[in-house]
Amino acid sequence: MQDKKLIVGLITLTLGMSGVLSWYLFASSPAPHSLSLNRAEIGSAADQESEPEISVKPGRVAVPAPISSGEAISAETDGKGRVLFYDPESGVVTAIDYRSGREEIISPTRLIGFIKTIWAPSKEEVISQFSSSQGATFRYFNYLTKRVVSLGHAILSPVFSPDSSRIAYFTKTATEAGIYIATPDNSESKRILGTRFSKAALAWPGDDLISIIVTDDQGQNSLFTVTPEGKLTKLAEAVDHLEVRWSKGGVKALISLFDTTGKLYAVVLDPRTLEQHVLDVETRASQCVWGNDNRRAICAVSQTPISLATVENQSKTPQNFYEIDTVSGEKKLLSPSGVRGPRVYVSEILLSPAEDYLFFVNDYDQKLYSFKLP
Repeated sequence: MQDKKLIVGLITLTLGMSGVLSWYLFASSPAPHSLSLNRAEIGSAADQESEPEISVKPGRVAVPAPISSGEAISAETDGKGRVLFYDPESGVVTAIDYRSGREEIISPTRLIGFIKTIWAPSKEEVISQFSSSQGATFRYFNYLTKRVVSLGHAILSPVFSPDSSRIAYFTKTATEAGIYIATPDNSESKRILGTRFSKAALAWPGDDLISIIVTDDQGQNSLFTVTPEGKLTKLAEAVDHLEVRWSKGGVKALISLFDTTGKLYAVVLDPRTLEQHVLDVETRASQCVWGNDNRRAICAVSQTPISLATVENQSKTPQNFYEIDTVSGEKKLLSPSGVRGPRVYVSEILLSPAEDYLFFVNDYDQKLYSFKLP
């Protein structure tokens, strides 16, 4: 009953996007009727309702240890008992067997101007970002065929489809802006949504669901989803530091945002029914990873509360790892930062396919760490 009252307090029925917002953001079809997450409503609802009692399960805690000899970025598992990562300075790609610790260089090529990589779910293709005198540029590479294709400077925020057969990206030129779907090498492309916005970050968690976070001139974020056919839905608008982590297949979204008082909230949302509820944990969505059951999540949680005023310096605050049941709210401490182990601040986080190991890049030393899950 308590949870149901909280959900009712959080959600607000809207009549779709206002005419001005629709015109400014998207030049094509307006968003359908939707529910809206609003940071002021989240804060006021939390003030009016007492906090639910959430149990913390005791148990044996793990101690993370570094598994990379050097710095790491763009880490991903390959389904073969290995975790892959790039060296942020050279772009050299390394694979580590996370059970034996055996390390192997799988691509010794040094990449000039390398920034980061987006892995295809197949792990056979990547799109990498590079710096150049003309600005950031993207390059497609196929590990099987060794084919390299420059995607140019106009493509922004490219993401692979769940089956790796397509990519989606945002583009903005002097004459137009929009969301496109294309073949991974961009040899064939189609615009699915026109927009007047200048900044958009994409994710493609489900076959029929592409996620868009747009940023306005004041730095506030709004969250939308769009289907490959161009059907648009608004999920959240005008919030600070909005982040989203999608579960497998886009079944659920873990959204983090700050309310008008500067308090950090984590909200679980079903994008199809628009049912939502607040978790009793202050964590950023980018520092969480979903389990395959679309219910369990593992999150890095700062040992001291994070406010909007201190979020830019959050890396100075060590974090503990918790396993969270996003339905019941139950949480279990997996690994406390600094207890017989390293100080931890997560910049990347991922699970092994069997969900028996957790991996993360630690912002304190930029190395890749792991620990075995209970």
